Order: sequence, then structure tokens, then C-alpha cells
Amino acid sequence: MPLESAIDGGPLHTILSMRGAVIGDVYRAAIGSRAVLHGELIGREMGMSTWVSFAGMHDHALAHGEFAGTPDGLKILLKALRAKGVNIMSIRNHTLGEHPQFVF
Repeated sequence: MPLESAIDGGPLHTILSMRGAVIGDVYRAAIGSRAVLHGELIGREMGMSTWVSFAGMHDHALAHGEFAGTPDGLKILLKALRAKGVNIMSIRNHTLGEHPQFVF
């Protein structure tokens, strides 16, 4: 965690196309997805969500998050993140048999 943190959520709302909140000098945002697993609709409450948090200063910040998407959608996102030098820690499945398939 950065020693100093003063993140303004305004620009991040625009960049992320979703609203988050600054809590304790950390910006946090999340958006849910839906899938069908074993005939039941599952959503954000069951972990089908993308979330991200930022801490630090505007010119030097730490980002941490988990992105949930279909394999094709996640491939586009991962290419964009890597093109900007963002390191990816892992790619994995949380469930088996959901429709559409989600990768995290």
C-alpha cells in the first residue's frame, strides 16, 4: 500500500464507465455480471463481478482488481492492459459449467 494516497474518483468514474467510492483514501468500484450455473441464475452476490481498487497519487498509483468476462472479452482486456505495462497475476475459472463461460 502506498504511504500517501489521495485518489480523486471523478476521473476514474469516466475512465471505468462505472461509479465507485473513495473509502479511507482508496478508490473502489465493482460491477456485476450474470450467468446460469446448474439451471440457476448467479450474479454479483455469488462472485460474478469485476472489481478494481486504486491507491496512491494521481501520477503514481497502485491498482488491484479482478476482472470477470467471457474468454473473448477478457482476451481483449488483457491485451489492452499488457500494452500499457500492467502485469497480470493469474487467469482462472471460479466455476465450471456456467453459461456463458466466465474467466477471472
